[in-house]
Amino acid sequence: MPKLLTTSQLSRHFGSSQVVSAVDLKLMRGDILGLLGPNGAGKSTIMRMLSGDLAPSTGTISICGEDLLNRPTQAKRFIGYLPERPPPAS
Repeated sequence: MPKLLTTSQLSRHFGSSQVVSAVDLKLMRGDILGLLGPNGAGKSTIMRMLSGDLAPSTGTISICGEDLLNRPTQAKRFIGYLPERPPPAS
C-alpha cells in the first residue's frame, strides 16, 4: 500500500521558540489521523507545514512520493486543505 504522507524530523522554530519538534508521521491509504493538544501545542503549525503554507525549520515532507519542499507544485496536486482562517495572500 503506498504512503500518502510521510514526515521525518519535522520541526519549526519562530525565533528562539521551538514550536514543533522532530515530528515523524506515516499515513497510508485508509488511515485516519487526529492532531490533539492544548492551545499552543503546534497543531496549526503542523497543518500549515503539511499544506505547504509554512516551511519547516528542519525535516522533510513527502506527499504521495513527492517532496513538498523540493517539488511543491507536484506535491500540492494531492492536497486538499480548508483551514478555519485562510492564510494571508502572498
